[in-house]
Amino acid sequence: MANDIKKVKLGTVFVNKIFAGADLVYEYIADTTAPITSIRPIDTVNNPTNTYTTAQTVYFDTNEMSDTYYTLDGTTPTTASTKYTGGGIAINNTTTIKYFSVDQSGNTEAVKTTTYTINAVSTPTTTISPSSTIQNTIPFTVTLTTSESGATIHYKIGTGADQVYTAPFTVNQTNVNGTAITITYWSVGAQATETQKTITYDTSGSQPATPVLTATAGQGSVALSWTASQNATSYTVYKSTTAGTQGAFIPATQYMTGTSFTDTDVVAGTTYYYQVRASNYGHVADSIQKSAIPTSAPALASWRYLKIEGYGSVEEAVTTRLIEFEAWQGATNRMAGATILSNDAVSTGGAVGTIKDGLFPTSGYTIWWTSPTPNGNVVCDLGASYPLDTLKYYSYSTATVPRQNRFRILASNTNNGTDWTVLWDNSTAQAGVQPALPSGYTRTL
Repeated sequence: MANDIKKVKLGTVFVNKIFAGADLVYEYIADTTAPITSIRPIDTVNNPTNTYTTAQTVYFDTNEMSDTYYTLDGTTPTTASTKYTGGGIAINNTTTIKYFSVDQSGNTEAVKTTTYTINAVSTPTTTISPSSTIQNTIPFTVTLTTSESGATIHYKIGTGADQVYTAPFTVNQTNVNGTAITITYWSVGAQATETQKTITYDTSGSQPATPVLTATAGQGSVALSWTASQNATSYTVYKSTTAGTQGAFIPATQYMTGTSFTDTDVVAGTTYYYQVRASNYGHVADSIQKSAIPTSAPALASWRYLKIEGYGSVEEAVTTRLIEFEAWQGATNRMAGATILSNDAVSTGGAVGTIKDGLFPTSGYTIWWTSPTPNGNVVCDLGASYPLDTLKYYSYSTATVPRQNRFRILASNTNNGTDWTVLWDNSTAQAGVQPALPSGYTRTL
């Protein structure tokens, strides 16, 4: 074997020993070149200032086998500084990195410096109150706050629409038709939008308080009222003719939110037993049963003759203009068959008899009055005495020409000139104006 040779560089690799034959020619080349270290990420073309909006992971690469040393605090690194072992270096804030490498021949690279500027985007954080998911009292108030001044807070209740938060808001089971109330919330800041967050409130433990019911008998009716119940979202009234039996619910009251109801579907002299049920989407509570005995409703007075007294003024806005008058007994308008007996000192724009024809002209008017005292009397004969329940008075009025109206309706069964009874007094100045056609005034007797 030939002599062994040490410290020979084969390509870029040093070997400790090779064996050469008698005819092998070799030359020893000493390594005097320092290694070259590069850092990444780096993009001098597209990002010459090395500025980022998110944290970065930095890596070192060398052009030969070397050890790399670095510092992150701005001091000059030495071989006693932190040695790079691979895997990258996490840079979360703006940082100046100083580094160099030493190859296996001891050649030392000059210290290099690279600064990474991290301008992190500010994302707002929204906080919700109450934060406890168990809520056994409804309704309850939700408050939202954001960490970023000026950020806009958004929220949704259940699957509802996106809403902008302006003040604490109240939620109930009725918002979601159930006991689980989900609130989705987030903030939109100047630089970034927060990821949506949700919380689901469990209100299944909310027990309605027992309502206290009062039943008051009236003429042809029973007036019911009850105390509002904590944790209740609706009420339903049950009716029976047997004490101790709940009976069926009154359809008009099913899931009502008010705390009163008048039952007119009654027979005078019959004892009725009522209960009111307070409900939410998880539980119910029934009141103690209360009874009432309605009495007969008083009979309506019957009238044959009706007189219309008109008032007015020289001022255009309060001149009364009559186009139709109706007197109803149930579903029958008795004015349809009436006879107009007289009309005293009344200005007319057409036949007086047209005030009962069921038509409502939108231009022109049959009768008008222009004096502040009753200067027109239109007497109508219904042909017989009828128990009237509703009077309707229609006057000419449009959105562009609104009118105030002043009148009285009187009734008699003799038309003797002295026994008139006032049924409807609308003779004083009106706070508003006559509703635009075809609406009018209605009086229930």
